[in-house]
Amino acid sequence: MASLTGQSIAASYEQLLHVDADGGGSTTTLLPIKDGDNGTTFALAISTTAISLNATNRIYLDGTSGHTYIDEESDNLLRIAVGAAEVMKLDADSRVSLSNNDSGTNNTLLGKYSGLSILSGGNHNTFLGERAGYEHKLGEGNIAIGSGAFDASYVNDTTDAGNDNNVFIGRNAGSGTWVAAGSDVAHANHDNIGIGTSALAGAMTGSEGNIGIGTDAGNQETTGNRNTVLGYGAMDQSGDANSSDAGMASHDNVFIGHDSGGGNWTHNPSGNNVAIGAGTMEGAMNDANGNVAVGKGAGAGITTGDNNVLIGLQAGETIAAQGNCVCIGNLAGGDINNSGANGSVAIGHSALSAATQGAGNTAVGFQAGNVLTTGGTNTIIGYDADVDANSRAGCIIIGSSLSLNTASDNVV
Repeated sequence: MASLTGQSIAASYEQLLHVDADGGGSTTTLLPIKDGDNGTTFALAISTTAISLNATNRIYLDGTSGHTYIDEESDNLLRIAVGAAEVMKLDADSRVSLSNNDSGTNNTLLGKYSGLSILSGGNHNTFLGERAGYEHKLGEGNIAIGSGAFDASYVNDTTDAGNDNNVFIGRNAGSGTWVAAGSDVAHANHDNIGIGTSALAGAMTGSEGNIGIGTDAGNQETTGNRNTVLGYGAMDQSGDANSSDAGMASHDNVFIGHDSGGGNWTHNPSGNNVAIGAGTMEGAMNDANGNVAVGKGAGAGITTGDNNVLIGLQAGETIAAQGNCVCIGNLAGGDINNSGANGSVAIGHSALSAATQGAGNTAVGFQAGNVLTTGGTNTIIGYDADVDANSRAGCIIIGSSLSLNTASDNVV
């Protein structure tokens, strides 16, 4: 053994570890650990307040196997690897808060820039995905799941504080750049549900109680309330924020089915409509109100017509500006397209299927009145009951397979 200032040491200084400071690192300055003869500087540095690894050095958690570790892969990028597989990377833009890493209360945040702007008062929110809830600051009870969901909602503090209880699930769901005409809660958006890519993705202001489920469902609605929209492309052009149609307040509509209510609406809001089936009421609506259309293509051409009831495959398919028509049955009233046909009643498969403009016709029964095109004020009841000419008017025909073969204003 050798002697150094009265101390016994190993024969080789290289087997000793030391720091280059009197007191062995008893300072706040990190000191690197070296071997006995200063020939090797190790990854670890210590002080009385901290332990440090050099950049890109690793902490192994599985002994000598080297498969499970934590390191700084590059500048400000933390990597976690398990079994030689990288399982997580975190950088300065990563957001993870389990009710403990944001300025609000009871928030759950996960994803790059997720909930990045939340302030005190923004509570009970759940944001998952890159930029989910990115601008949201003060509202409560919102859920945004998906890349870009609910990411551009902030206008001002007063309005933002009223943006409550919205649910947006899907890439860019609820992602419109929200607007407000003033700093008041009346322009807040609350209690909306958008599920699907770009669902309810309009520049909303003062919207409440809307439900949009399906890709692009209701994705241009801005100021409407209480609309229920289910289906790919349903009610997806009800008011483009980049056109003169912006700001249309269309309320209380129900559209269910692919492209139901999916026409390019223009100028004036349309409300209180119910359409169920693919392609129902898919016209360029402009102040069309109170219509009911059930069945694929039913009421597909409605633009300004009101108070029509159309039930059946392609029932009332070409009705545009006509109102107060009742068409029940596949293809019933399928060619009506003139205002002179207002108030037509067609019940039965293909009833009044060729009528275009005759006013005041009533046809009940399979193919009843399907010869008529322009004749009006006829009442035709019965299986295949009909007139003999397409312009007949004022006839009453009751009975199976009966057909008028004389002049107008006759009863058979």
